[in-house]
Amino acid sequence: MKLFLRDCDCVYFPCRNLRSKGKCGVISALLRLLSTMAFALFVSITYMHSTHAASMSDMEKPPTRSNTNINEGNEWIYFKGTQKPPFKWNYPGFREGDKKWIKGRTGVGYSMDNLRSILDDMRGNYSTVYARREFSVNDPSRVKKITVSLVCDGPFIIYVNGIEAIRSHDKRVANRLPNNTPQAIQLDISGFIDELLIGANILSIQCSNTDVNDKSFTFIPEMVVLH
Repeated sequence: MKLFLRDCDCVYFPCRNLRSKGKCGVISALLRLLSTMAFALFVSITYMHSTHAASMSDMEKPPTRSNTNINEGNEWIYFKGTQKPPFKWNYPGFREGDKKWIKGRTGVGYSMDNLRSILDDMRGNYSTVYARREFSVNDPSRVKKITVSLVCDGPFIIYVNGIEAIRSHDKRVANRLPNNTPQAIQLDISGFIDELLIGANILSIQCSNTDVNDKSFTFIPEMVVLH
């Protein structure tokens, strides 16, 4: 292809007008620069398109339930509140070697029908149960949401790896159906995803009754982790 200048008739490949060799060199360099810029623009647009497509693909994927969920009927380790629990009882790495720590399946309580672990010594003696449950997370960066479903008659505090995530402010928390069955409340603790560790984690809950002499008590915790 020929390129004509006002005072120089030169050809880009090759430059046949030797007297205009300098100007042809300028034109050649300019065209090489334009070619390089066009290629860089093409690469940039291609990368942006592929990145956008990948992000859109991720957005279209619905969150999936993790196999780390904690369900009603799972086994917890709990401590009767006849005294304060040991130091850092709600942290990973704590060893429940003391015989005062009991293994039991939820629900926990007394004088209700939906219980698997009966606290027949609770009424009149203590009003609080301290419970912990280990769960595993392979990749915390993939966790999108954590929700806790909790039945607790009175005040409660929920911890993630020893860090307080949420607590109640009302003495009586659980709503009850006409047959006196307590209803669970749903709690979003996704703000504490950054506290998750790779591997073993601990969900701990301090659950109290409304009164030490209350006629019944129910504690049923569940957790759902969405990826």
